Order: sequence, then structure tokens, then C-alpha cells
Amino acid sequence: MRIAVVALVLAATASTTQADTAAGGKAIRFSEHGFAIVPPAGHDAAQMQQVVTMMLPGAGGFAPNVNVQVQPFHGTIEEYLNVSKDQFKSGGITLLSEKHDARTATIEYKGTMQGQPLHWYARAFLAKNGLVLATGTALESQWKSASAVLRKSVDSLRPL
Repeated sequence: MRIAVVALVLAATASTTQADTAAGGKAIRFSEHGFAIVPPAGHDAAQMQQVVTMMLPGAGGFAPNVNVQVQPFHGTIEEYLNVSKDQFKSGGITLLSEKHDARTATIEYKGTMQGQPLHWYARAFLAKNGLVLATGTALESQWKSASAVLRKSVDSLRPL
């Protein structure tokens, strides 16, 4: 089951320009990391996009991380939360907290996925091309030591 909650856009790290077209398409630039890449032919930007995954040092076979997705969702934030809660319920995931306004949402949840007891903290906002979602993830046993760092990163998610 794929949980529909996870994202973090790094300010000034990803941009698209016509000038960097090596293969005839728009390159996606990651200035902070010093590279650009043209998506493969047939790439559908209207589909869910995993934009970035940032890993902390791993322990116990799992590396706590923050990842960012852009999801092709065009409803309200309340509708997004309802879809997410339905997925949580069907997947045995427990919602721990929820805070939202008309454009943003922050939630915390925990549960078992692929045999691993996990803990998540996510922030989402509605954007012109869908929903941007940053999610911090750690094993439940790592949450106490990793949560402050993960939360700070997730909470930094902002539209440009």
C-alpha cells in the first residue's frame, strides 16, 4: 500500500529552464547539487513525482528520511485529508495529530508497513500543479532521536 502523504520542496534547489535542453526537453535543474537532467521521453509530469529523498545515517536496517512528492491532486486540503485518513484506516495506520487550514496540512501518524513499525510526520500544501507533500519517516524505535531533525526539515516546506 502506498501512503498518500510525504513531501519537501527545497527552496532554490529545483528549477526548470528552456536554456538547459540537452535532449530537446526542459531540464530540471538542481543548482544546490550542481546538476541538471532532462526527463526521459514520454515522462508524464501529471503523474505523482518523487522530487527528492534526503537520508539521515541509517541504523537497524533503516535510514530516517525526508522525501518530497508532487501529487496530481486538485481538490481541497480537506478532501486530501479525507482520502489520506481512509487509506490510513484501510492500512491499519493510526493518525496521531492533524492541523490544517484552507491551503496547508500537517499530520503525524504511525503504523506498520512491510513489517516495519514506522512513524511519519508530514506537511502538505496545495500548489498550481497539484499537492506538494514532505514526509519525515523513521522506525518507531528511531523516532525519539530523529524526530526533531525530521520535523524541522518537514516544517520548512514552503511554496516558492
